[in-house]
Amino acid sequence: MSLKERLQALGQRLGLLQATPSRAEAPVKVATRVVQLDDLVSGIPLADIRGASETRVDLPIGFDGILAAAGVRAPAHGWTVQRLIETLRSEEVRKLTRDEAQRRVLADLARDQVPSEEVVRDAVARDQALDAFERYAQEKLAAQRARRQERLKAGEEQLQALQRELDRIRREQAQEESDWSAWRRSKIDYEKDMAWAISFLMEKPLITIDEER
Repeated sequence: MSLKERLQALGQRLGLLQATPSRAEAPVKVATRVVQLDDLVSGIPLADIRGASETRVDLPIGFDGILAAAGVRAPAHGWTVQRLIETLRSEEVRKLTRDEAQRRVLADLARDQVPSEEVVRDAVARDQALDAFERYAQEKLAAQRARRQERLKAGEEQLQALQRELDRIRREQAQEESDWSAWRRSKIDYEKDMAWAISFLMEKPLITIDEER
């Protein structure tokens, strides 16, 4: 269901909008008490929604900042869809039946001389602003994820290269220790051979033999 259709259904349930058929050959038009539904859905000036997130999208993002960036401001009379929500959820109103709550809200609007379609217009403006930001944020998040994946790939490649270097160093260390041990064993064997040979020439040992540690 499109936004226009959802708004029409909501308005009819609240008694704010009424479907009024015109001549048989003309399409059905949906009108409010003052303006047509098309005027509520279209023509709402929204600022550049990208202003809410110029460089990156950091979640969570408050609705107030998005609406302010989109240029959605509360009217001077103070009746916004948020105030309508708070009124309907107030302790005094929520215990009423739906019909009683509807009459109460319409009476409050009439008392403050606020046309009901202005509250509907505020809701539409907020919905459009949030939808626009959602589309923009999805694009930004997709780009951020792509850049993050590139950094992850580069980091993994660096880790793999570092791991290969660590493995090379360990192999080098192990080989060095093995070669050193082999050299010392060979040295000891040679010293023993020299000591054995010199023992035929003199009784006092002259060759030092370091036993392998």
